[in-house]
Amino acid sequence: MPDSDERAAERVWRDLPAGTRQALERALPPTDLQTLLIAVARTRAGQVTAADVMRRWEADRFVRPAARAASWPSRPGSGSCYRQSSLASTYHQ
Repeated sequence: MPDSDERAAERVWRDLPAGTRQALERALPPTDLQTLLIAVARTRAGQVTAADVMRRWEADRFVRPAARAASWPSRPGSGSCYRQSSLASTYHQ
C-alpha cells in the first residue's frame, strides 16, 4: 500500500492535464525544471500577504520563520516588539 506522500502526489498528478507528469519528470532538462519551479515559487510567494503569513504561522505548526531576530517574540501577539513589516519584507524580497 502506498504511503500518504505517494497517495497525495498521485491525487495531484490526476488533477493536472495529460502529459504534465511526463514533461516534468522526464522531458524537461533538470535546469529547465529548476527554472520553472523557481518561477512558480516566486509567483506564489508574491501573492502571499503579511496577514496570510501570520494566519499560517498561528494555525500551522510547520510554518516558522527561517530565522528569528532577537527582537521577535516566539508567537504573534506575545510581545510588543513584534513588527509585522519586518516579517512581510522577509517574504517579499
